[in-house]
Amino acid sequence: MKLTLIFPKMNYDKGAIMKFKIQIALLIISSVVSAFAAADTLPSSSPSPSPSSSPSPSSSPSSSSSSSPDESVKTNEEGANQSLKEKKAMHFLIGGGLTFGGDTLGTMTYSDGSSDSITAGGQLYIYGGLDYRLNETVSLQGRLGYHFDSTKAATNGDATFSRIPLEVLGYYHVTDAFRVGGGGRIVSSPKVTGTGIASSANASFNNTFGMVISGEYRVAQSFGVEVRYVSEKYKKSGWSGSIDGSHVGILANLYL
Repeated sequence: MKLTLIFPKMNYDKGAIMKFKIQIALLIISSVVSAFAAADTLPSSSPSPSPSSSPSPSSSPSSSSSSSPDESVKTNEEGANQSLKEKKAMHFLIGGGLTFGGDTLGTMTYSDGSSDSITAGGQLYIYGGLDYRLNETVSLQGRLGYHFDSTKAATNGDATFSRIPLEVLGYYHVTDAFRVGGGGRIVSSPKVTGTGIASSANASFNNTFGMVISGEYRVAQSFGVEVRYVSEKYKKSGWSGSIDGSHVGILANLYL
């Protein structure tokens, strides 16, 4: 079942659309620049030689040969423990990106003859959360976000489909730079809201549960690019059918 919303003709405000696109572009550019700046300032992980590890000229051959293996083992253990601690670290996460798919909820026609639609799987998803590395191969992640799709801005009204997803994901690290995983998400307060002459198009849906499949590649230690697929459906009280909100997404993640 599809929900078809009928909107009056809207006055298309091209200036407002251009301003919105510029703001989104600046936000993405700022996130990428910050990620690479953080990566460049990371301390080198290469161990520096310790003066104490060099044999003293006054040391006897037997003393040097007996202490060197112990020092080597101790250094290796300390390095392994430090590496494990770094991989177990918890990081704050902020991110966002674009999503595509889902049933068409409504189409708006403008006074210049153009039109625009809102879909149950679109379009902009922003979020924050925590990422925790359990061990060498497994990590967990939690996110709370805001997901919405809006029609083009008009001087006398617009319409938006919005919802608030809470996600819990698990990942398997194939390599240090690439991981795959999935999980679930609870979607709260899904609704269509209209303003101006589109205010009569308001519609609310029941909270729902979706499944997530995700793959992420770490371009830098603090910046990753994620591709995902989400399967979810929306229902409304009194309906026998449902609206498909499934979608694919391309996201950028910044780890702090």
